[in-house]
Amino acid sequence: MATKPHTLDAVKILPEVVRRLLTIQGPDDLLPEVLSLCRTFIKADEVSLLLLERDGKEMVEHTVSGVKLRPTRHRVRVGLEGVTGWVAGKQKAQIVPDVRKDSRYVQVDPKRRSEAAIPIMSGDRLLGVLNCESNQQGYFKKTDRPLLEFLAAQISIALRVMEVKAAENGLRDKLAMLHHMSRLSGGFMPTDQFLGRVTDVVRRTLGCYYVGIFQGDYDRQEVVLLAQACEEPINIKIGATQKFGAGLIGKAFELGEVVHARDVTKEASYIPRIPNVKAEASIPIRVGDNCLGILDAQAVEVGGFSMDDMMVLETIARFLVPTLHSAKVGAE
Repeated sequence: MATKPHTLDAVKILPEVVRRLLTIQGPDDLLPEVLSLCRTFIKADEVSLLLLERDGKEMVEHTVSGVKLRPTRHRVRVGLEGVTGWVAGKQKAQIVPDVRKDSRYVQVDPKRRSEAAIPIMSGDRLLGVLNCESNQQGYFKKTDRPLLEFLAAQISIALRVMEVKAAENGLRDKLAMLHHMSRLSGGFMPTDQFLGRVTDVVRRTLGCYYVGIFQGDYDRQEVVLLAQACEEPINIKIGATQKFGAGLIGKAFELGEVVHARDVTKEASYIPRIPNVKAEASIPIRVGDNCLGILDAQAVEVGGFSMDDMMVLETIARFLVPTLHSAKVGAE
């Protein structure tokens, strides 16, 4: 194995790292190239990147440079499994000279002898862990930490670039959806077909689990399900009802205000009718002070709806006013 660079060489390799980063063509190439840089300059037998899941409880192995031994993506529970889990939980770097003497180490390859794991941070936010392993005992030194942390910082930058690009793409898709909705609302289409199209497009564009449109029935004091779209089959039929004030949907209708539950388990009024749902946003469809119905969206991740998502949902709710108002008039 070639000799790895001394820690003091970190400044000397900076121009080369920057040069290679600038040659990257697109976001899909960022992480593999940065991991390749890590392996080139650290010269470890394996370099892997574990990224934090949205729930903050697990990390998933996304990219490996070196010999990949696991047939599927490796998952690690934060704070509970392996050296990388410990590093993620404590948000502190760890140098392990001999993994055979460390009770935290989870063996995958019996040839591995030493490990270095560095948290990847964006400010105070954990993004994941950069993990390096070597077949040589004592290969990683405490003096290597500045170089490893420097490379972890490059990965943090790459991840943030990817987040920004994904946000830009998401915004473009949402704007396209709003344009599509405005065109649909201005043309002729049967009400049930139009509302079904809306729920399907909103669900797919926002990436949520469920979207439903409800109409208020003041005589019966309940909301009635007119259309819905769900990622998987559910045991809820069109025409299902919910009393005013009951659940987050009924609460939003009764108040005539947006109800956004980032974590439904913390909402006393939440009614669990769809399995695995963690977040819900119920948007009133209003004309002045008169509430016509509810646009409801549900996600399987805590905090599943961003501020941009909420703005889109509120805009769609305004598009739905003429349709629900016409349906109400027609029913009378």
